[in-house]
Amino acid sequence: MTRLQWLLIILAIVIVGALIGIGWKYFNFNQTTPQTSPSIASPSPAKTTTAQPSATTDDWLTYTNNTFNYTVKYPSNVKVKETEFVNFSGPSSEKGWPLFEIYHFDSAFYHPGAGTDVYEYITKEALLTFSETDPSKDIKIGGLPAIHLKNDQSPQADASDHYFFIKGTQLFGIQIIHVGGREDWDLYNKFLDSFTFK
Repeated sequence: MTRLQWLLIILAIVIVGALIGIGWKYFNFNQTTPQTSPSIASPSPAKTTTAQPSATTDDWLTYTNNTFNYTVKYPSNVKVKETEFVNFSGPSSEKGWPLFEIYHFDSAFYHPGAGTDVYEYITKEALLTFSETDPSKDIKIGGLPAIHLKNDQSPQADASDHYFFIKGTQLFGIQIIHVGGREDWDLYNKFLDSFTFK
C-alpha cells in the first residue's frame, strides 16, 4: 500500500469514530428514561469556573413556558432553544459553560399517576439499573419534592447532574451537563432556585 492509501484509511477510521461518538452522545441525551448507571451524589464543591454570574439574578432574563406553566431565570448571554425540551447554552466562546436542559416529555413514563411520590417512582419504577437507589429527599424545585442523581464523566459524555420532580401528572427533569469537566454550583443553584411554577 502506498502512503496515501494508509493516510486515507486512517482518516476514514477517525471520521467513523467521530460519527459514532456524536451519535452516542445524541442518543444518550434524548432518551425518555435514563439508560446509564449514574451514582447518586450531592452537589460537589465548585471546580473551575468559566462563567461569572452576578451575585444575584436581578440582571438575568426570564424564560416562560406557557404550556407547562413555569418560569426560570438565566444569564443574559445564554441562548434558549425549544425542541422536545428546553435547552439553555452559553456562548460558544466561553468553553466549559454548562448546558442546562429542562425536559417534560409526552410519554407514558413522564405521565405518572396523580399523587405519585417522585422518590418512590424514580427509585422503584425507572432507575433499577442505578448502582445506588437512595437519592436525597431533602431537595425542592419549584416548591415540589425533587431527587438528585449524578452521571459521572464517560468517554462518550460529560458528567451531569439530574433532578426529577412531579407536578400533577407530569414528570419534569432538569439536566446540568458539566461541559469540559467544569462545575460552578453557585451558578447552578441560582438557576435551580429560580425555577417557579406560575
